[in-house]
Amino acid sequence: MKKLFFLSILTVCFFQNSYSQIDQKYLDVKDNNYSYIIKFSPYSTFWGSVPLTGEYGLSVEYKAGIKSSIELKAAYVGKGLLYLSMEPDLYTSSEPHLTMTGYRFQADYRFYFNRKDVAKGLFAAPLFSFTSVNFSDDLNKPLGNYIKVNHIEYAAIAGYHLIARRFSLEAYIGIKYRQRHWVENYLQNITILTEAEMNDMYVITTPFLPTMGFTIGRTF
Repeated sequence: MKKLFFLSILTVCFFQNSYSQIDQKYLDVKDNNYSYIIKFSPYSTFWGSVPLTGEYGLSVEYKAGIKSSIELKAAYVGKGLLYLSMEPDLYTSSEPHLTMTGYRFQADYRFYFNRKDVAKGLFAAPLFSFTSVNFSDDLNKPLGNYIKVNHIEYAAIAGYHLIARRFSLEAYIGIKYRQRHWVENYLQNITILTEAEMNDMYVITTPFLPTMGFTIGRTF
């Protein structure tokens, strides 16, 4: 009876171990053989590249080679969630509210560093982005008065990309060079804002500054 009991335990352990190995191999194949990844950045909805704004969009990462990929992002730019949380305390009901609308485009080419021939794990990438936002308020917007803000950014980033059970999670840090252009259109008169006037809106005013990102997504 004891022998039969121990034999049953060994049989269960053997099949459980074999199933786990098969299951893990199956998951590895699924995770490594994706065609593209759709991602979302929760971080950028609170505070975007342009002060006070938030970026609401998706990015798509495509495999470009054995250990490389191309990522493209498009986003609508509007009021950031941080600004929206403070907005009720900034105005009375009779005051005109600030408006902000625009878009952002971003692209990067990634090089992955891992032992397997898959596009995941540690990576480095050059990154380019262009952001354009129109600021106005409820009173001036119907009159065609606004301030247009354009950001052109070049960055070098490094991060880690985790893929497991078809889900994607990544974080990166880096340094970027930012070009800022602020133009005021008031009653059809165009005025280019000076560096000092732009600096009032920024926490960091230097052209070179740190950058970071965090995304969640799913492979397909």
